[in-house]
Amino acid sequence: MRKRWLRYCLVGLIFGVLDWHYLDLMAHFPWEKFSWSPIVAPVAALIEHVGWFLVAFLTTIYEAHGSRSIGRAMAVSIVVWTSALVGYYVYYMALLALWGLPPMEHLVLWGKHLPTFGHDWAVAFRRLIVKQFLEWMVVALVGGGLLGMFTGRLYLAWARRCRWLYEQTRLSLEHTSEERAATRHLIEL
Repeated sequence: MRKRWLRYCLVGLIFGVLDWHYLDLMAHFPWEKFSWSPIVAPVAALIEHVGWFLVAFLTTIYEAHGSRSIGRAMAVSIVVWTSALVGYYVYYMALLALWGLPPMEHLVLWGKHLPTFGHDWAVAFRRLIVKQFLEWMVVALVGGGLLGMFTGRLYLAWARRCRWLYEQTRLSLEHTSEERAATRHLIEL
């Protein structure tokens, strides 16, 4: 069971880094070529949000199937989104510190620094990493919990319905085979 939760964390971490690259790709996309179309920006935003919902949805269904628990399904959704945020913001911080991001190359840890380097880093860290991380954590906790509860309930209701249909079909087939055997028996007499 612990391995399963570690896998959920790993899925979230990887998704967080991939989401960083997706957003970077969208920032460098030549939007001006498609400015004539009013649907391009909403479609790009929709794709971004569908990714977040899809990763939580799939892991929640997997957990609901294995544990048959809505509470664990909720927890998985929260864990995946939280670890995705951790992956995203740790990667963001590593890029700032090790490679630099335009126009913040002055925050790279090696090289010549201004006398205000420590203060600049503290301000950037608070504003770009901590503040945004905490804002999105609220979304991960509340939204992830609601999505996990909704998805877990839906999946478990669907699984119960499928199980009930399977049992009804199996009983019907058993009943039919018993009737055939009785009919053969009567015919043989």
